[in-house]
Amino acid sequence: MQKMCYTNCKLYDSMRKREENSMVTAVRSLGLQGISGYEVTVECFLSGGLPAFDIVGLGDTAVKESRERVRAAVKNCGVKFPVSRITVNLAPAGRKKEGTLYDLPILLGILASAEEIKPPAKDAAFVGELSLTGTLRAVTAFCRWRWPRCARASGRSTSPRRTQRRRRLPTA
Repeated sequence: MQKMCYTNCKLYDSMRKREENSMVTAVRSLGLQGISGYEVTVECFLSGGLPAFDIVGLGDTAVKESRERVRAAVKNCGVKFPVSRITVNLAPAGRKKEGTLYDLPILLGILASAEEIKPPAKDAAFVGELSLTGTLRAVTAFCRWRWPRCARASGRSTSPRRTQRRRRLPTA
């Protein structure tokens, strides 16, 4: 009985330390509403508890499916996927988010929260779809004439170009 209590206390202490060290990582992205763009902040939080991966913030089915694309891309690139409770918030929560363009910012936020990579620059915006192998794909929702309008509001922006389509994510 004492051994079980000691083990549980040790487990509780390690979970509490992980909770204290956890942080919210914010990654800037862009969204479309009609022909105008707006800024989307992808906030990622890793916490203790049972492993789960939740995306909140009024995302459509393609946004909800990005959980599986991101998880497969991380594992296939050789990076360790965090085994913890992952909460991703797409802000502003009042606007509908559509498409696969949030895969890359979600991936960057999770890896930065897990301290696998450095947090992205605050003045950069990221947009991109991931394949299951970790390859970046061009986002079809952004036409060439729409991208500059959206990027103007955010400053610096990063999007996969057609020539960069086949590149894999860097491995740790």
